[in-house]
Amino acid sequence: MHTSQTGVDLIKEFEGLRLDSYYCSSGILTIGYGHTGPDVWVGQLITEEQAEQFLRDDLEVFERAVEELIDIDLTQNQFDALVSFTFNCGDGALEQSILRKRLNAGEDPNTVAEEELPRWNKGASGPLPGLTRRREAEVKLFTLEERIVELCTNYNTWLKKKTVASSKLKSNEKAKVVKDRCYKSCKIVKSEHNHTLVQFPYGIGTWWVYNKHWDGLKESKDQSKHNLGYKVLNVPYQSQRDNYTQWWRTCFSSSCAMALMYLKPGAIKGDDQYLSEVLKIGDTTSNATQIAVLKKYGINATFHQDGTLSKLRGLISAGIPVPIGILHKGPSYAPQGFGHWICAIGYNEDPKLPGGGTFIVHDPYGDLDNYSGNYRSTNGNALRYSFQMISRRWTCEGPKSGWYMDLSKK
Repeated sequence: MHTSQTGVDLIKEFEGLRLDSYYCSSGILTIGYGHTGPDVWVGQLITEEQAEQFLRDDLEVFERAVEELIDIDLTQNQFDALVSFTFNCGDGALEQSILRKRLNAGEDPNTVAEEELPRWNKGASGPLPGLTRRREAEVKLFTLEERIVELCTNYNTWLKKKTVASSKLKSNEKAKVVKDRCYKSCKIVKSEHNHTLVQFPYGIGTWWVYNKHWDGLKESKDQSKHNLGYKVLNVPYQSQRDNYTQWWRTCFSSSCAMALMYLKPGAIKGDDQYLSEVLKIGDTTSNATQIAVLKKYGINATFHQDGTLSKLRGLISAGIPVPIGILHKGPSYAPQGFGHWICAIGYNEDPKLPGGGTFIVHDPYGDLDNYSGNYRSTNGNALRYSFQMISRRWTCEGPKSGWYMDLSKK
């Protein structure tokens, strides 16, 4: 995992930029964005480009430290916050911290961050206002729920690297986008100056977009007041395509593993660990085997064949991700196949959408095209499958016929 632009911006904000070497408050020779080391000397001068390169090199070190020292799966925001903390305090501080011990012990990550990060705000003479503000910003980022949306252009427009008119940008600072182009699984980073910073999927990168040229950026007033249903759970995504064995038939295991990772943080590192437990007991396609493995991790799951869209929304509203079995082959009007499991993690009720809204799902195989039944990409993270699509492919034998795993029992 790499630091997102949000994390980089946070680090830049608190480190500040100095193009001449100086001694920091701890008496260490520093330059650029808080860069230290044997390549910094008294009287040194660098360019902004060199400062950026120093920062990229330093980030690799601290990203690797976070990945090696923290055993649980982290969201992008959680990872960014911990990289900022480690950049500031050092990997030794993270390694010896109670913060790390509590996270790796499986305690609620948000609670741990809220209680432990603020402790690291002291200098030689006591608490420092700058460190206090930085820890507050890191806690805010760590606990921030990610907002994933589908964006569509309503004009010919631009992706931009700065919040200025496109005519003022260099050719390498903008990219043209035609009207009616849609992008799924976009992560909203922040908004300012009538623009929104968006992390686009499929390697497109992070860009500013002009708000008036895009649909999907704003939640409706009804949504903000919860008059319409809206709920998204911060469930880690796992792809079955990289499973260590039988990847083509392990969607059930990957879907249950994702739900487990959300409900029991730190219980497993990923779906490979879960799959290995499944294969010790039985076959990956067996619901009885899945129930047995989940019980081992403290979840009393039950298998049902009477699922409804309303019941699915109800479980998600209660904070329970739901593995569901759909027919993923064939066209939407005549779905077929032996079944495929995905993990429902959210929903958005909107009467303007097919069926009245969308479910947000993690599809371990990729992004399914509802019309054809083919997969258009291998990235199945936080997809928006319409209520109509789920109705046709999940409750295809009637309104009370959906296969699902109920993980809500205590």
